[in-house]
Amino acid sequence: MLLMAGLLSAQPGITPRPKAEDFPAHQETATMAIGAEFMVHSFGRDAETYVNEEYLTFEVGIYPVKRKPVLISAGQFTLRINGKKDVIHPERASQVASSLQYADWERRAQRDGADGPGTINAPSQSGPRFPGDNGPSRGRLPQPPQLPADSTLTPPEHIAPSVLLKEVALVEGEHKFPTGGYLYFPYHGKIKSIRSLELIYTSEAESTTLRLR
Repeated sequence: MLLMAGLLSAQPGITPRPKAEDFPAHQETATMAIGAEFMVHSFGRDAETYVNEEYLTFEVGIYPVKRKPVLISAGQFTLRINGKKDVIHPERASQVASSLQYADWERRAQRDGADGPGTINAPSQSGPRFPGDNGPSRGRLPQPPQLPADSTLTPPEHIAPSVLLKEVALVEGEHKFPTGGYLYFPYHGKIKSIRSLELIYTSEAESTTLRLR
């Protein structure tokens, strides 16, 4: 399932919160402060929000101590659910985006493909829409309204969810300034069955756990 609201933001990436304490869960290590919030299935930026029900998402903020560079990667994070021994590893944003890009197409193909696998049927419209109208040709959609030639208005822009998902992902690399972004963990269970959530950060030098539920 995919939901969307809002318009395109001109700023790439995600602006980190002012401090780690602004997150529901936060910890300090020798090299940084780290904060996290469980976003369930949603990710977004500003007023633009999407939902991807195949993944649990977390907004994370990294705050290096005294601007000393910290090397950050998604692979340093794991997720433990309900105290289980086995942990879940995040998937790369490019992989999540790829699956998201075709998910809606596949669902529409299964729902509307009466003419064979992979077929998407455009809604058929026939008959008059109002007195005196002959109606559009069968199987064709009506033309969208056009702006006047001299209009100074520009149509609103929307960003594709697969594009936004990658833009707001936690940026991997060396950081000396605060940075923020999303992590995506594959999960196909029910949210109501989750009793505890532990987001674990582990590097070669240190480790910490953020308890979010």
